[in-house]
Amino acid sequence: MKILIKIYKRISFLSLDIVLGALSGSIMAQKVFNTPINYSWLIILGISVWIIYTADHLLDSIKSKNLIAAERRLFYRKYFKLLFVLEIFFLIIVLYMSFKLIEIKLIKAGLIIGLFIAFYFLMLYLFNAKKTLLLQKEMIVALIYTTGIFIAPLSKVYPDINIYQILIIISFFLIVWADILLIAIFELNKDIHDNFTSLPVIIGIESTAGFMSILLYIAFIFIVLISLFSQINTIYTMSSIILFVIGISQIIIYKQRYYFSKNDIYRFATEAIFFLPAFMIFV
Repeated sequence: MKILIKIYKRISFLSLDIVLGALSGSIMAQKVFNTPINYSWLIILGISVWIIYTADHLLDSIKSKNLIAAERRLFYRKYFKLLFVLEIFFLIIVLYMSFKLIEIKLIKAGLIIGLFIAFYFLMLYLFNAKKTLLLQKEMIVALIYTTGIFIAPLSKVYPDINIYQILIIISFFLIVWADILLIAIFELNKDIHDNFTSLPVIIGIESTAGFMSILLYIAFIFIVLISLFSQINTIYTMSSIILFVIGISQIIIYKQRYYFSKNDIYRFATEAIFFLPAFMIFV
C-alpha cells in the first residue's frame, strides 16, 4: 500500500493525473459539440496542460523562502533544473505539432490563451505571495483549464452553438473551480506555512466551503435545466449526469475530509473524478 501511495504521489507531483483529467474532459467536449475525436489535438492538449501546471509548480517552488511544507513544492525545488529543461523541450514539441497539425484559427486562439497565461504568471511573480482577492489562482486556473478543453471543438462549430452547450461549458467551469477550492481547503496549513495565497488562507475554510457550495448549486441548476429541456439529447443528458456525479463527489469529499486527508487521499479523489468524462467516448 505504501509503495502504491509513493507511486501515485510521483504521478501527482508531475501533474500526470491532471493531464488525464484534461484529456477526459476534452473527449466530452468534442462529443458535446459533435466533432470527431481529434487525437492530434488530444496529444497537444495533454502536453500543453503539463507545461502550464509544471511552470506553475516551478514558480511556486522558488517563491517561498521558508522551509517548504508541501511535498510537491519540495519535489519541484529539488528537480528544478531537470524539469525546467523538460519544460523547454516539450514547449518546442508542442509548438512544432501545433503549426504542423492544427488549423490556423485554432493556433490564433491558442496564442491568445498563451499570452493570457504569460500575463497571469507575470502578475503572480510581481505580486508574489501577497494576500489579495484581486489575484486568486483558483478562478484563473479553472478558466484556463476549461478554455483549453473546449476551445478546439468550439472553434470548429462557432457560431453554431446552442444554449445547452453553453450551459455545459459554464457548469464544467464552475465544477472545476469548486474542485480547485476543495484542494485548497485541504492544503490550507501547507499554504500558510509556505506563505502562499489561496482563498481559504484569506477568508477561511468555512467561507470558502460556502462559496464552493454556491458554485456547485449554480452548476446543479444548469444541469437540471439541461436534463429537462434538451429534448432527451443523449450526449447532453450523459454530460449532465457525469458533471452532477463529479459535483456530488466533491461534496462527499468535503464532508468526509478527515478521512480523505489521510495519506493525501484527497489528491487522488479530487483528480480521479475528472476521469469520468472519458466514458463519453462510448456514447
